[in-house]
Amino acid sequence: MSLSPIFSRKELTQIRFSVPYEQVDFWTLWIRKEAYLKCLGTGIDSNCSQVKVVDDTLVADSVNYKLATEVFDEFVISVCTSE
Repeated sequence: MSLSPIFSRKELTQIRFSVPYEQVDFWTLWIRKEAYLKCLGTGIDSNCSQVKVVDDTLVADSVNYKLATEVFDEFVISVCTSE
């Protein structure tokens, strides 16, 4: 399965070079992306790789969004809010 429709190049680099934590990094980025897209109200679609969630602050349509993420063992939680 190709991850390029889901993740940006920067995100894929983070996942690939994070051994032995690649599974946690995959889920961390996925959950951050999901939190951000839910905050936007768009949901996951074919443009998913255009959304980059490596940084904690994002800007869309002149609105600043803040991502907060915590990893607990194998569990990840992420919240996104507009500032």
